[in-house]
Amino acid sequence: MLLSIPQQYRAPYMQRSAIAKVRDQRLRQTIHWAYQNVPFYRQEIDHAGLRPSVIRSIDDLSLLPVISEGQLRDDPLQFLSGCFRPQECCLLKSGGSTGIQKTIYHDFPSLLMNIAYSERQDSLYRRVIGRRFRYRVLRIDSPESTQRNVRKAYLRLLQPLLALGPRHEQVDISTPFEEKVRRINRFRPSMVTGYSRAVAELYDRARRENLPIFRPALIRLGGEALPVELRKMLEEYWKIPVLMSYQSNESLKIGFECEQRNGYHLHEDLCIVRIVDENDHCVPDGETGRVIITNLVNRGSVLINFDQGDTGRIIPGPCACGRTFRRLELEKTRRNPLLKTPDGRVIHPAEVIMFVAKWPEVAMVQVIVEKPDQWRIGIVTKDREKTGAWLYEAGRVLQEDIAGPSVNIRMEILDEPEKSDVGKTLRIIIRCWGEEPYV
Repeated sequence: MLLSIPQQYRAPYMQRSAIAKVRDQRLRQTIHWAYQNVPFYRQEIDHAGLRPSVIRSIDDLSLLPVISEGQLRDDPLQFLSGCFRPQECCLLKSGGSTGIQKTIYHDFPSLLMNIAYSERQDSLYRRVIGRRFRYRVLRIDSPESTQRNVRKAYLRLLQPLLALGPRHEQVDISTPFEEKVRRINRFRPSMVTGYSRAVAELYDRARRENLPIFRPALIRLGGEALPVELRKMLEEYWKIPVLMSYQSNESLKIGFECEQRNGYHLHEDLCIVRIVDENDHCVPDGETGRVIITNLVNRGSVLINFDQGDTGRIIPGPCACGRTFRRLELEKTRRNPLLKTPDGRVIHPAEVIMFVAKWPEVAMVQVIVEKPDQWRIGIVTKDREKTGAWLYEAGRVLQEDIAGPSVNIRMEILDEPEKSDVGKTLRIIIRCWGEEPYV
């Protein structure tokens, strides 16, 4: 792993022919692994009358079906390689932005290699920060975020080695605003990272209240979209450069922004990204469609042709930065508002949704904020009787441990998701915009 780190710095500048060669070789290895070790793919390939050897390049992925979020949610073990037991993997759960919890298993060798692959982005961040060693990183997210769970796995495996890297400080998203500011000012981070809206709204509130807050050399965000106006505020008012990355629990490396900030450079040799239309046919570069990924690294949960739930387009032509990885422009991603309590706390929707979605019969979770102090948790379930057995106790724990005493929570079983005021099915519905703290 250590020997491969210097090579990763050069990876985004490889010749296009070399990128395609590595990508397609890893794809063939992934298809062979899936056929040998994952019964789901063996059945799909056999049912299509194919052999694994037929799928040799990115163009051949259209021969296989697209995997939906629902399939992964309903039976995550059908995608787990037979070479691993669940307890032998790093388990990551997602669903805070969709209301649908998904379980993904990552094998530890691929997690270790992810450290080396991070050099592709980290070398850029170090240049912006102006320091190569012992810089400080402050993260604002929830205790169950993907990055924290991955870092916990790293600490178990490589604690002495990680001690040589950046110094990290973690701040829970639910920490009161004044305490967040105090910890940033005390730690004086070189880089602030974490949930996009949580970081941006923290600095926006400091601007509105004219509070002194330490300005890092870089803000790196990912995991959810950042509204244009908040990015503009960070870069123009605070004069802090912002770089976004694109990743998910399904694939820890998908893309990253460079200095030009013109789309995400795709890790093409680690995760194949295809843009398809409503019939699952690939569209030409420049045209918008659904984002479909194939993870070429993880040998735990093998995901081939997985629908990310995002829409975007491949940007034609090269980037002025000189990197040769293709670029993705996301046009529609999950963007949920943060939950705010009357006593000044901020809660990421994932904390609420994933707490409720852990019961297997839950099909979808909605958070409906009628008033700042009145939240309804709507649950679409596959078994009303089972859900009813734990509904009251779950509501009590949710209120005491997550929402806090200033919020009254009512748990409800729904036949179908509620619609917003404009007729859309949203995971988070705020019906009190304009009232403090939703101003």
